[in-house]
Amino acid sequence: MMAVDCYACGVFVTLDELSLNFAKEAFDASRGTVSVWLQGFLGLWLAAFFVRMIVEGNARWQDALWRLAGCLVAFLFLNSGTLWMDWVVFPIRDATVSVGVKIATVSGGAVGNNFEELIAQVEKEIFAVQELAEAAKQSASIFDAVSINIAALIILIPFMMAWALFIGFLLEAIFKFVAITAIAPFVVAAAVFPITRGFAKDSIRVFLSGATGILFMGAAMGFTISVMQEYVGGFVGNPLKPEPDLSQFFFSPEYWQLFAVGFLSVLFHLAARQMATAVAGVADSQVVSQALLAGGAAGASVGGRAARAAGLKANAGIGAGASAVANRVTKGAWGGPAALQE
Repeated sequence: MMAVDCYACGVFVTLDELSLNFAKEAFDASRGTVSVWLQGFLGLWLAAFFVRMIVEGNARWQDALWRLAGCLVAFLFLNSGTLWMDWVVFPIRDATVSVGVKIATVSGGAVGNNFEELIAQVEKEIFAVQELAEAAKQSASIFDAVSINIAALIILIPFMMAWALFIGFLLEAIFKFVAITAIAPFVVAAAVFPITRGFAKDSIRVFLSGATGILFMGAAMGFTISVMQEYVGGFVGNPLKPEPDLSQFFFSPEYWQLFAVGFLSVLFHLAARQMATAVAGVADSQVVSQALLAGGAAGASVGGRAARAAGLKANAGIGAGASAVANRVTKGAWGGPAALQE
């Protein structure tokens, strides 16, 4: 357990552990039945093979040997869920989480290789603005302290949205691991015969989309953390010795720039999810994609207008970037992944 306070770690770790146990139990519940079905299909295939060999004389023994070898591997996996978990789930899951931690915390240094360390480190960086506010209030008047609290709450809104998307998409990745593991006996058996191999391929793509989702979420959050450290890292280096100008950060040009970047981070997380499914070859749900991407584009537009309303010329570049990304992602929302490639 890490010393860093973590709001989502407890429920996330609990869900992760329960999901693994459920997936293993679901695998064991169906593997016996699927094994019987596979034996039946294998018997029918061998009967058809010998009939073809006798009648037509063009059957190849190599085909039978390869089919028998495939069935032998399938029966090994169906004999125990431990083999699937140890050779498929844990290697892919643990490797992607470990790399995702390193990507997400590249600015602050990797702190672990599991979901708990990843989420704790992300929360620590996201709430750095609140740490800055607490340090600034030590030398501020009562009126200024209230203003600082309001400013900290405002700027946390987009980053809390990005954090919620990050947690949600990690949970989605875990569910993909669970769902495919639960039906893994059918996936293993389907991979043996060409007529059912498409089901196995699609299932593996969904499983891999969970792994790529973790990597792309780590990249999106890693960029967000890097930007936050660029803006507030120097202010929170030693909160026990607040400087008189700490409060000058709030409602400054840098403050509104960071606010706009927060909404861009929301777009980055939404785009990361779409890229993860595209890379894995999964046809993402158009309803979900359109709702998420359109909502993110609207959020970025709101953030850009808020920054421009402050009359800060320094935000012109950020506002243009937000508008460009919003238009790009909105195009993808209504046109699907293919529209983003135009």
